[in-house]
Amino acid sequence: MPFSTTTQFDAIDSLVEAVIAVNEQGIVEFANRAMVDLFGYSKVQLIGQQMSMLLPDGFAERHSQLRQDFFKQASSRRMAEGRFLQGKHKNGQLIPIEVSLTPFESKQQKLVLALIVDASKKIQLIREAETLKAFYKSVVDYNQDYIAQVDSNLTIQYVNHIAPNLKKQDVVGSHLLSILPDSEKERVAQKLEEVFESKEPVQYSIEYPSLNGKSVFETAATPIVKNNVVVGVNLISKDVTALRDLEQRNREQHDFISNVMNSSANAVYIYDLEKRRYTYVNRQFTELSGYTLEELQAMAPEQYSELFHPEDLQGLAEHLERIKALNDGEYDTMLYRIKNKSGSIVWCQARDCGFDYDSEGNLTSILGSFVDVSELKLANEQLLVQSVEMEQFVYMATHDLKSPLSSVQQVIDSLLDPNSGLSEDSKQQLLERSGQTVSRLLNMIVSLLDFAKKDMSEPPKRVDLNILIPDVLRDLTADINRSHALVKFAGLPVILGFMPHLQMLFQNLIQNAIKYRSHERSPVINISCKEQLDHYLFSISDNGQGIAEKHQKSIFNIFTKAHSESEQPGSGIGLANCKRVVTMHKGNIWVESEQENGSTFYFTIAKQL
Repeated sequence: MPFSTTTQFDAIDSLVEAVIAVNEQGIVEFANRAMVDLFGYSKVQLIGQQMSMLLPDGFAERHSQLRQDFFKQASSRRMAEGRFLQGKHKNGQLIPIEVSLTPFESKQQKLVLALIVDASKKIQLIREAETLKAFYKSVVDYNQDYIAQVDSNLTIQYVNHIAPNLKKQDVVGSHLLSILPDSEKERVAQKLEEVFESKEPVQYSIEYPSLNGKSVFETAATPIVKNNVVVGVNLISKDVTALRDLEQRNREQHDFISNVMNSSANAVYIYDLEKRRYTYVNRQFTELSGYTLEELQAMAPEQYSELFHPEDLQGLAEHLERIKALNDGEYDTMLYRIKNKSGSIVWCQARDCGFDYDSEGNLTSILGSFVDVSELKLANEQLLVQSVEMEQFVYMATHDLKSPLSSVQQVIDSLLDPNSGLSEDSKQQLLERSGQTVSRLLNMIVSLLDFAKKDMSEPPKRVDLNILIPDVLRDLTADINRSHALVKFAGLPVILGFMPHLQMLFQNLIQNAIKYRSHERSPVINISCKEQLDHYLFSISDNGQGIAEKHQKSIFNIFTKAHSESEQPGSGIGLANCKRVVTMHKGNIWVESEQENGSTFYFTIAKQL
C-alpha cells in the first residue's frame, strides 16, 4: 500500500541534514528547514523554483543533463564520489557540499531526493590534517637526527635519512643489526628485546668507526603498541660525537684548572653574595683555614664572621663595599686575620675582585685569593718594606720643616728691623716663641732621624690631638698671619699613634688648605672627628680653590700636583707623605671637592695598631 507523501516529507522536514526534492524538470517540490538554514532562502522562495538557483554560475546546463540521466536510471548514490561539490548561497557565496541522491516516486510524479551536507568543516579538518601531516613529515624527513622504524623482526620499515656511505633503498627492508658494527650488535639486540618485553622505552649509545677515530650516537627506542602488543620500535639516533668531545675537553680543562688551583701557593675561593656561602675553595684555602668546602657550606652564613679576627670585621665590610664599586678588571687588596680551625691566627694578604654579575650589573659573587704573610708580617717583610720606604719618607718629610723655619725667620726679621717699633717686652716674647719653635723643630729632626734608624719597632703612644693641633698651628704662625686664616677645631680624641708623623700629617693638610686658598676670601679651616667601630674618621675642610675631579685620586701619588708650578710652586710630595702616614696608622685617605667650592680631606686612623 503506497505511503503518504505528506507524512514522509513531514518526517524529512525535521532532519538535521538539508534535504530537497526536485522533479524531472528541475523544479523544487520540497525543501526542509535545514535547507533553509544552509542556503539562506525561505521555503516559499525555494519551492516551485528551478533548483539551478542553488548552483554555481555556468553549471546549470551541465546539471540539467546529469538530472535527465539520473531519471533514466534512477538509483541511490553519491554525486561526485571522492570530490566536493559547490552550492550557491542566497548571498552569492559558494558553499562546499556533499550530495547523496535517492529516487522517490509519488502518485503524481517522479522525484529525486537530494541530501546535502555542508562540507566546510570537513574540508577544514582535512586541510588541517594535511598541514599537520606535512608538518610531521617535514619534521621527520628533515630532522638532523636519524629516525627509523623497525618491525617485530627488526626489519627496517622506514628511515628519514642515512649516513653518506649508505643508500636509502638498500637500508629499507634490511635487518637493523646488519648495518651496525659487530661490536655493538649483541648489546643493541638485548636493548630492543627489553622494549618488546617491557613495552617501555630504553636508551643506548653506539660507537661507529670513523676517519677521526669514532663517532658516537645516542639512541632512544620507543615501542609501537597495538592491541597491547609491541609490533615495532621507533628509533631516534643523535650524533653526539662533538658533544662528547666537548665534554671531554671540558673535563680535561676542569682537571687542569683544578690541578693548578690546588698546586697554587695562594688560597683561592668564590663567595656567593646572594646565597651568602662559599661555593669553591682550593686545597691551600683548606690547609690555611682548616675547613673543607663541605664544612664551610654546612655553616650558617652568620657563622662566617667567626672565621675572622673581630678587629678586622669593620675593615672587611668596607673592603666588600669597595669591591662592589670596582670596574671590570680592577681588584681591591686588604690585609686581615683569619682564625683557623685550630684557633691560630693567620695574617692574610688578600686580592679580591668581582666574579659574577646579574642582568642588571649587580655583583653576585666574589673571586678572591690570599697568601699567608704571618711570618713576613712579624719579621723580615715588614722590616724590608719599611726600610725601603724610610729613605723616601724622610726625604718627603724634610719639606715640612720649612714652615717652622719660616716662623723663626719672621721673628728674626722683626727683631733686626730698626723700624719695627717693638718694645723690649714684645721682642722678648718673640724670642721666647721663636725658641719654642726651634725646640720643636729640633725634636722633629731628632724623631725623624731616630725613625729612619729604628723604623716602627718603637710602640705607638697615646697622642692628645687637642694638644698636638695647637703646636702645629704655632709652627704655621707665619702662613696663618699672612693669609688671615681661621682654623677651627674642638673635642678631638686622644688616639694611639706615632706622634711626629701625626704632626706632619695635620701640618701638611692645614698648610695645603692655606696654600690653595681662594683669591676672593680668607681661608676658613674646620677640623672634626667621628668615632667609628674600629677607626676614627677625621675631616679637614676648607673654602679654597677646590680640586678638579680628574686630580682627586692622583694627588696622593708622589710628585703629583693638581696645579702647575706657575700657579703654585711646590714639590708635590706633601699629600704623598700624608697617605704614607695614614697607611702607617692602618687607615685610608681621600678627598671630596668641587672647584671654587673648597675641599674636604677625609682620613681614618685605626684604634688599634
